Amino acid sequence: VIGTHFNIRSYPTASTTKTTVLEGVVRFRAGADSVAILPGQQASLRQNGKITLDSVNTQAATAWRENLFWFQDESFESILDELARWYPIHVKYAGKIPEKFTGILPRSRSLIDVLKSLEFAGSVNFRINGNEVEVMPRATAKEP
Repeated sequence: VIGTHFNIRSYPTASTTKTTVLEGVVRFRAGADSVAILPGQQASLRQNGKITLDSVNTQAATAWRENLFWFQDESFESILDELARWYPIHVKYAGKIPEKFTGILPRSRSLIDVLKSLEFAGSVNFRINGNEVEVMPRATAKEP
């Protein structure tokens, strides 16, 4: 429909496909389930085929258009998945990383700068070896 603006977030490695509506209405269908998504809402299709509908911050869902990473109470696993789609890295975890992060970072920053910001704001450390990034809880991080 003319005037409908929406964003779809779907990656092969992600467990959820998300559709966010900014203007207009989008009908979201999965199997027999169907929902109408209104502006400010996001439909999520989980791997089990269930659809959920939530109110969301549309700026966060479309931050990539402004060349920003926008993380809202995101797990470090989710953040590192996003970074691995932007930078040519492979992520490895050394220990459980339970913390969540909220923040906005420019996508134009280097990987090192982004990781330094995440270290400063959270209780994690990163070790970089080539294109491999190891994520560790700060308590168990060892200096090289």
